[in-house]
Amino acid sequence: MAAHRLRDLWRTSKQHWEGEKSPMDDKTTGASGKMYAVALSVLEELRGPSLAVAATGGPLLLRIKRLLAVDGTGGSDGWASFTVSNLPGILFVLAFSAIILETTLVADQIEAEEIVSESKEKHSRKVLDIERTPRFHRLPGAFRDMLLAAGQSEWSPARINGVLGIAFSFEMRKGGGKVWQEANLDWDLTCKDKREFGLGYRIQRFHAQQGDEPGDIRRVKTAAWEAVRANIDRGVPSVANCPMSSDPRSARDWGLLVGYGEADSTYIIRRHGGEFTARHDAIGVAPTDICVLVYDGPEPVDANSVHVKALQKAVAFAKGPTYDPKDVHFQVDAFGFAAYQLWREAIESGVTAAPQQRSPSSGGHVEDSFYHSGQLRGLRAYAAAYLRELVDLFPAAASDLEKGAAHYDRVVEASDKIRTLCEKVFRASVLEGEKAKEKFAEDTRTEVIALITAALKAEREAIVSIEAALALVANSR
Repeated sequence: MAAHRLRDLWRTSKQHWEGEKSPMDDKTTGASGKMYAVALSVLEELRGPSLAVAATGGPLLLRIKRLLAVDGTGGSDGWASFTVSNLPGILFVLAFSAIILETTLVADQIEAEEIVSESKEKHSRKVLDIERTPRFHRLPGAFRDMLLAAGQSEWSPARINGVLGIAFSFEMRKGGGKVWQEANLDWDLTCKDKREFGLGYRIQRFHAQQGDEPGDIRRVKTAAWEAVRANIDRGVPSVANCPMSSDPRSARDWGLLVGYGEADSTYIIRRHGGEFTARHDAIGVAPTDICVLVYDGPEPVDANSVHVKALQKAVAFAKGPTYDPKDVHFQVDAFGFAAYQLWREAIESGVTAAPQQRSPSSGGHVEDSFYHSGQLRGLRAYAAAYLRELVDLFPAAASDLEKGAAHYDRVVEASDKIRTLCEKVFRASVLEGEKAKEKFAEDTRTEVIALITAALKAEREAIVSIEAALALVANSR
């Protein structure tokens, strides 16, 4: 604001100085006028060579001519006629000119500083023009966006969900309560000290958590900040687990670090809920937590081996967890086939999940089954698509891979039907003006149980097909 006022004063004064007569011009005539003109001329010389009166004329020279009433050659005999009465006018001009000169210098300096500041801000902030792609699960979506920006376009949503194992996972709590289906697997894949993801790329992992030494945490965050900025300068974003903003809801997602601002040491974070900024040392779900993944280029890998391991994981997930159940953030009670059975038993018994269970909270059988069926539908749709992508890669096992995909299609179909039944219960409750029911009516309950049984049967048959495909691939090598 001060700079604007100084510039306004300077412009007004400059216009008055160069383009208009001063009221003093009319009052200083004769010898006084000549002395006044001489003062103006001297002051103009003081303003510097670049602004001095030129022999060829100029706005100020015209004023001096008017005062001297000469043709441009000007006289200087005013010195002989100088009297004390001329002094106030000359002092006024001196003082006023000093103010103008000082104002001009200050305004120019402020304007120059603003230009430099704007230039620095422009060059210290960089944001990549990358939009988040639609996703079903959090980590694969963010991971894929990073790989696509790095030029690795072969990673379809189905392929990355399949290779990471998320497409084949399914977990359940006692009472059929909701489960963050990908949360524990995310943690096992990214926040534990593993050397590789099996994707054929080097991924730098910057991870710290509660219990680590404060100095170590600071070093991890600083190292991540340097690596992320270097990659953004190369056009590649990075991935962060649960980046924080002032809105707590922004934390429960994997965010894409698409930019940075050096002036305030912030990341520009893009997620499906929008874009926000957060300081590089305060992006974790807690002050002590950070998990940032930075793309570090390709590494030699046997593509066939990557996919064989993914199929082996699918079989392993069906029979139990591939990680230590005690070393997770969200407690679950059953995995794979057993998860289907526990879900079915909860519906059969009518016993709902404990209301105090940790997030996500249970809403009763209807709400929880709506949630489970939606999660399962998305996961197995990726599983089916992934198996079909492998048909050309493993021609000897093409038939079994196609069969496995068809069985997963049946799981998706059963899940859709369960979801539809849940929606009918919701709509009926609204029409009747009642609170949403926690349990199914008897006839609906029987239908839901039958659909869970059908989904479990299709899941078992899909795993049999995958095992057969693995055997054929092994024999063909």
